[in-house]
Amino acid sequence: MADDYTQSLREKFDLLIVERSRLQLDVEILTEENKKLREKVEHFRKLEAEAASHVEAVICARTNFTGEEPYIGWKGLGLALREALDERDRLREAAQKVAFHYFNCEGQCGKLRQAVAQLAKASGYSDRAVNDEIEATLKDRG
Repeated sequence: MADDYTQSLREKFDLLIVERSRLQLDVEILTEENKKLREKVEHFRKLEAEAASHVEAVICARTNFTGEEPYIGWKGLGLALREALDERDRLREAAQKVAFHYFNCEGQCGKLRQAVAQLAKASGYSDRAVNDEIEATLKDRG
């Protein structure tokens, strides 16, 4: 009986040794995978920092981004970029109207005047001699 019990304990011990070896192998594999993942994380952090510096530099240089309300952090960068793109789109639309009416002015010079006034307003053009005229033209959209 003691021999059976001893034999059973030896078998269990052998199983535990095998299981321990398997677990050690799993730990080694997981440790290696963890190391690879950490290297990838560091690589992507560097790429993000590099990309961020390029994006921030352009947005700061070419928009209304100030770093003060409402232009704070990534949301502020996005807001400044969105505003700049919206302004660009308004100017592009106004310029297209001017070009269209300029080349199709036959009997429709009032529309050309209207398009030029919209372009002047959208681009921020200001001249005391014509500001009132620009505003009056914009009101006469008829």
